[in-house]
Amino acid sequence: MSPPLEPESRFDARVSLDAPHTHDAFISYSRKNRDFAQRLEKALEDYTPPKDLGVPHRHLEIFRDEADFTGVEYHDSVESHLKRSAKLIVICSPDARKSSYVADEIRRFARVNGPANIIPVLLEGVPNNEAQPGNEGSLAFPDALCDVLKMPLATSFRGFGTRGDRIDRGAYEGPWYSLLANLYGLPRSVVEQREKRRQMRRRRTWVVAVATLMAVLLVLLVVTFLSRQEAVRERALAEARGQTNRSLLYVANL
Repeated sequence: MSPPLEPESRFDARVSLDAPHTHDAFISYSRKNRDFAQRLEKALEDYTPPKDLGVPHRHLEIFRDEADFTGVEYHDSVESHLKRSAKLIVICSPDARKSSYVADEIRRFARVNGPANIIPVLLEGVPNNEAQPGNEGSLAFPDALCDVLKMPLATSFRGFGTRGDRIDRGAYEGPWYSLLANLYGLPRSVVEQREKRRQMRRRRTWVVAVATLMAVLLVLLVVTFLSRQEAVRERALAEARGQTNRSLLYVANL
């Protein structure tokens, strides 16, 4: 039987994202999945949770080795960053399953921070227990991940296109909420409700702003119209007075 791909949350209690961790999450991925990893990193770092979600109201701090390593010897560097990461996001794919770096990062993180803080994200391929005989090349979960989690529960972003799709919108809005729920240690329903509530508030604010702007423009239009009408009336009166004065002058000169 296949495991669910989008769990509500794998945590029973809210997990703090504060010290001693300096990274909220470390993204482990195959370089062949770099485009998705880059977009995931940006989406997470751009995100700020709703104020009523009950978690630190700040941008997430995400570590991705390609962007953040500074030339220190790899193994010492990765060990340090893994220790300082509250969560490990593993981008699962057949390429990731073949990567010795991904496997090493999974084992190191599980050893220092515990396997419960690992968040699998299924990008390509299939869960290992779904592969048909002779199709082992489609397996997505690294052996190291299965060793520490036994039956990984992955949030699915399968079919994601690096150009047109949005990680946090459209067809992947649900998986996005699942990922945030796992990062914050909250039920997905709570994260989704708070986010929908915030979006509704923003829409109401936008509608009020547009309505206010339209009302102001309407008032300005009416004022402009009345001013123009008054100017036309004044000009007509002035011309009439001028005509009268010329007529009187003509009569006086007779």
